[in-house]
Amino acid sequence: MEHRSAIEEFIRDVDNRPKVVILRFRKIIAMDATGVQALARLHQHLRKHRKWLVLAGVLAQPLEVMTKSGFLEQLGEENLCADIDMALARANFILSNSTRKMAAFAG
Repeated sequence: MEHRSAIEEFIRDVDNRPKVVILRFRKIIAMDATGVQALARLHQHLRKHRKWLVLAGVLAQPLEVMTKSGFLEQLGEENLCADIDMALARANFILSNSTRKMAAFAG
């Protein structure tokens, strides 16, 4: 029997996912290199499929690991939000800008 992580399952079905994926981190108090690698794989896969990853409520220790690994630079600090409300606002911003770009391209 093959074991898959939740992130791997999510990646497998990315085409059926929304344009912006928000992950809430408020209850994740610790993260190691394996966790950051999985997150980086998810981020790369989403970008490949023209989708966005936004993180909400990342606590100090996971944030430190993300920063030291270089993941935060890849993600972009603008996609790291203090809470879910800010993450939703960021998602709305991303969606409104991508809609305008699509309309300009089609017009």
